[in-house]
Amino acid sequence: MNPELLEDVLSCPSLPSPPAVAVKVIELTGNENVHLDDLAAVIKTDQGLASKILRTVNSSFYGLRQPCSTIEKALVMLGLGPVKTLALGFSLVSAVEGDKGFDFEAYWRRGLDTAVGAKSIADAAGLDCGDEAFLAGLLHDIGMVALFKALGTSYLNILETTDGDHEKLCHAELDAFELQHPEIGAMLAERWKLPEALVIPIRYHARPTASPLEHATLAKLVGAANTAHEALNTENPDQSFVDFYNRLSDWFDLDAAQGDEILRRISSDTKELAKLFNLDAGVSRNPDAMLAEAKQRLAEMTREEPRESYGLGRFEGIINSPQNDPLTGAVNRYGFNELISVSFAEVRDTRNPVSLVTIQVEGIVETARLQGETQADDIVIAAVAALNTHFEPLGGIVCRVGTSSFAVVLPATERAQAARVAEEFRADVEANADAWLAGAGAAGPRIRASAGVATAALETLSAYGTPARFVAASTKALKSARSDGGNAVRAFQPKAAA
Repeated sequence: MNPELLEDVLSCPSLPSPPAVAVKVIELTGNENVHLDDLAAVIKTDQGLASKILRTVNSSFYGLRQPCSTIEKALVMLGLGPVKTLALGFSLVSAVEGDKGFDFEAYWRRGLDTAVGAKSIADAAGLDCGDEAFLAGLLHDIGMVALFKALGTSYLNILETTDGDHEKLCHAELDAFELQHPEIGAMLAERWKLPEALVIPIRYHARPTASPLEHATLAKLVGAANTAHEALNTENPDQSFVDFYNRLSDWFDLDAAQGDEILRRISSDTKELAKLFNLDAGVSRNPDAMLAEAKQRLAEMTREEPRESYGLGRFEGIINSPQNDPLTGAVNRYGFNELISVSFAEVRDTRNPVSLVTIQVEGIVETARLQGETQADDIVIAAVAALNTHFEPLGGIVCRVGTSSFAVVLPATERAQAARVAEEFRADVEANADAWLAGAGAAGPRIRASAGVATAALETLSAYGTPARFVAASTKALKSARSDGGNAVRAFQPKAAA
């Protein structure tokens, strides 16, 4: 860091400072034995703040079954966490006044998206830190405001060089000033005497995996919600969309259907909270239209530039460009046969299992008949994009083995994990098939997915005997799923493992 410039920034007289009520709330809630009546009394000294809190508590954001008329009742009905979060949120937001030149609309849209997203992810994952995550998300970029207040036009010039790409901002700040907004924001939060649980995610929101372990979950919540904001707001959200789902899966064990719901909640709740916080967060977005557009972009990306599966690196000598399906970039049937032979043989050598998921996407053939080959191709592309999204994090290799048939080879993956991810893919297809059929109308065919799972481990190799019988076992499980009505996942259990 540049120590002289750092001192200039932190001593700037126009830096945001918390109102007296926020200071008192921070002081009171720092005491584990705080009396709720004392906190209510402090909040009610600012009637405007108390009114805003009650309006928010009674909004659909909290979904209370009965109206709440007093701060004391809000503390009883919601608990200390939400009321403290709202008191600090409203107070600290009011400390950040707009100045000419700085894009506060984009700033608050990012803050509100991240706040709602971080809380939504925490709630979906069953984590008991949603309120802290909301406040951390709301304030995570406060260092940007501090740098603008202190450096003025010089900082605006740096923002302009990033062309709105937030991921480039930290590097641009470091190059120009030897400072960066996450660190400045954390220092400002420390000056405000915010708890460490809020300081850490502000400091590490751009690199959450580097966060100290004690508060790493909060940092990851803010980091994942940041990616959701990028997916919702960038012109070409394809990579942000993939990154968001991967972070949900890797960090919080959430599936794509849950990710879709989180994105919908961000879109709807940000709109409502912007009104309650009296902030201009720009034009609201239709969440379902956004999801359809994002997934269409992902499908187009797969068509224009076929993605190489994460697991292909292990089989570089087998998988090469002639083995790819020209439409999707997935491995074709010939490559699949070689993959199965090698993977099956490796079980004995590596002592690691291999799982095979065989998938049938129903409705593709009928789509081609009713709507034409182009519409059917779009569904195939979308299906492969979704398969990559779900299975690549496990090192899965996606193959297209027929017009509407697919297979995923999963080295070193147990049956339960393969079946779980297959079910997530099936649910994703069920939830988003209408978007894949955009323009097909009500007469369009029903798109559903069924899957069969088989796993070869060291103790079950003899039950299968050959790679062909291993594939047959997975196919048998798929037939079972389809015979039960389809839209299901079934797993084959060899006799040796019974």
